[in-house]
Amino acid sequence: MLPADTIAEITTNLAALQLEPNIAAQILAAVFAPRLRSAQEIPQAGLEPPSKPSRRRSSKRARSGRRKRRYRRSAPSEARERAIAALRDNPDATPTQIAKLAKP
Repeated sequence: MLPADTIAEITTNLAALQLEPNIAAQILAAVFAPRLRSAQEIPQAGLEPPSKPSRRRSSKRARSGRRKRRYRRSAPSEARERAIAALRDNPDATPTQIAKLAKP
């Protein structure tokens, strides 16, 4: 962990610049990330080293990557043909009216 005086010094100097919040956050991330990483690498006396995080096993399908589903168009059915014919006969009709006309 970083010493409190180091964190205080960095944040005080950054606050003096009077930057926009999003820019200040980006600077803090750029400054603290490497310092936190280097602080974690040094093992502290009396503490055991951090254990490796357990890795979740993924399914065989997830490991192979996502597959794109293929679009299969089936042959037009009778209902579809009736709906197309009703639409041709009544181009200004609403979808509800087309459905009623296309019913057998």
